[in-house]
Amino acid sequence: MLGAAGLALKVPAAVSEALNELSSLRNCLLHRAVADADLVVEAPGLGFREGDPIRVNTKMTNRYLEAVSEFAVALTGAAAQRYIPQE
Repeated sequence: MLGAAGLALKVPAAVSEALNELSSLRNCLLHRAVADADLVVEAPGLGFREGDPIRVNTKMTNRYLEAVSEFAVALTGAAAQRYIPQE
């Protein structure tokens, strides 16, 4: 999606993994707050089994906050390179 805006964005694999987990968790939390088959497949590192109740702890929250922050910094840098004239 960012490629369509002409942005080249590179983030570490750990950030990408955390963001994918966060997206999968969000989907489950909004629907039933239990792990579904998609979450089990898309975020195996979380260790959920289908039907497990989802509990988000402080460690997880901090990990996702750091990943979102790092992504925002990378996105801002990529946008600046693309759209702000370099002198």
